[in-house]
Amino acid sequence: MESKSQASAPSTSSSDPTPLPERLIDRIDGDGPVLIAVGGLHGNEPSGIVALERVCRALREQGLTLKGTLVALRGNRPALAKGQRMIERDLNRVWSPLILEHLLRRDPAEDDTTDQEMRALWWEINAAKESGRPLFLLDLHSTSGFGPPFCVVLGNQPSQRLAASIGLPCVHGLNESIRGTLAEWFSHGYGASMVAEGGKCGEESTIRHLEAVIYSAMGTSGLLGEEHDRVRTARQLLQQATEEIPHHVRVFYREPASGVDFVMGEAPGRRFQNFDSVRQGDHLARNRDGAVFAQRDGYLIMPLYQAEGGDGFFLAEACEGPPTIP
Repeated sequence: MESKSQASAPSTSSSDPTPLPERLIDRIDGDGPVLIAVGGLHGNEPSGIVALERVCRALREQGLTLKGTLVALRGNRPALAKGQRMIERDLNRVWSPLILEHLLRRDPAEDDTTDQEMRALWWEINAAKESGRPLFLLDLHSTSGFGPPFCVVLGNQPSQRLAASIGLPCVHGLNESIRGTLAEWFSHGYGASMVAEGGKCGEESTIRHLEAVIYSAMGTSGLLGEEHDRVRTARQLLQQATEEIPHHVRVFYREPASGVDFVMGEAPGRRFQNFDSVRQGDHLARNRDGAVFAQRDGYLIMPLYQAEGGDGFFLAEACEGPPTIP
């Protein structure tokens, strides 16, 4: 294995004196595909970063030779330093060709904090693209509510096949409600991408799930053999964590949370969780207009139990998945 890359993105500056962590967690080089893994795109979700640190440390301590390159990155560093979802804008809602074109044409001196982070992440991703090797993106997240890990498919068919191979339930159709995500942008012109939701923010089980997702993705992308012990163990853990959950669901409803005084409700005896089964007419939440009820039977996805965020919850139904990777 080679040492960490000496190349770095253009420096960014801020009037905020809060010290920022390095963008690059680690870069472990090998011949073959490049897997870019990003943690902390939302600053109140550090579990992905902890998972990446653990995986990179284990790979180096064991001296494993990769058949490709793993690039582990921190996402929104200023938001991470403050423990906030975002600073000026959500860094996972700004990735559109038009916004990026305007950003890259503009003088960097005019950038606000979100612009700086977006510019630096684009630099890292574009540098990987210039290698000419196949690219994969893994975007690591956690949720404000409890529940099993799952992945969100926001890209094209190669992205659907990547997500289906990881060993997690796949949530489809969110790209019809959520715009400007890093994963969807990456899938158009760079390579296959997926979002992994490891579980509730701050839980040790969430970190373990995200570690397993990283190893599983290393198997799918070719950095490790599919039969490698790390890959097989990771997929077994994910399978055990998601038993009795549909392999594929498609979102059919989004409940907004921004500007409507949204408050998520409670299930009998506990808070609602990801993949809770709900029935039409169930009381799920409240907003300034009153009670919010389930539109029809389905599975509850990402109920919001934090102050930040524009999505109150989603409802999904079981669906057929994409074809498996040949």
